[in-house]
Amino acid sequence: MRGINWTARPHSMELLKKIKQMRSKRKYTIILSPAHGVEVPGKRNCDGSYAEWEWSRQQLRLLATDLERLGFTVTTDNDWADNEIGLTNRVKNMNLVKSPALVFAMHSNATTMDGCGGKAVGSVIYTCKGVTKSDAMATIAYASIAKNLPDRRLLRDRADGDDDFEANFTVLMSKHPSFLLEVGFHDNEEELKLLRDPVWCGYLRKAIVEAIVKIDREV
Repeated sequence: MRGINWTARPHSMELLKKIKQMRSKRKYTIILSPAHGVEVPGKRNCDGSYAEWEWSRQQLRLLATDLERLGFTVTTDNDWADNEIGLTNRVKNMNLVKSPALVFAMHSNATTMDGCGGKAVGSVIYTCKGVTKSDAMATIAYASIAKNLPDRRLLRDRADGDDDFEANFTVLMSKHPSFLLEVGFHDNEEELKLLRDPVWCGYLRKAIVEAIVKIDREV
């Protein structure tokens, strides 16, 4: 599979000046963590026309541009590599970023190994186990998604008093607060339509941007 040809949106001089002014007020550096690399088995829909690695990088590149326009410093844990550099290497790269920073990972989900016939519906956010600053960030993200996509089913685990699910996924284990959004199930044809809908994905990115702005201000 060929790599993606990214086209950056240009910044005017006036906008660059405004970004510089906003940057001085931003607290967190944003570390974006794309989904697994192109060579990782599975991670596709039934006929292979959708690939999680490609979708995730596309959406996060757009998100990065939106965040940079708001004055955030944005980096990644893999330098936008198409291939998987290794999850422990990703965490090493995260830990090289000076605090305060936050990690945001964006994936699509599946309940089947071959990407066919899934029935699950909804979006879910994961943080690492335990009560951490990541929990507060995830709560803000849940609320922002509910606001911008009011019809979206949000999967929640309130057993420990907050909304997010907890798992010690490697990309959540750096020194920085982190949360991972599983946007939808690419093995479910109805969910796949949403993942492929640029308007729906635009509202999703808007929700994440608004959440990160609020996190930067309040957490």
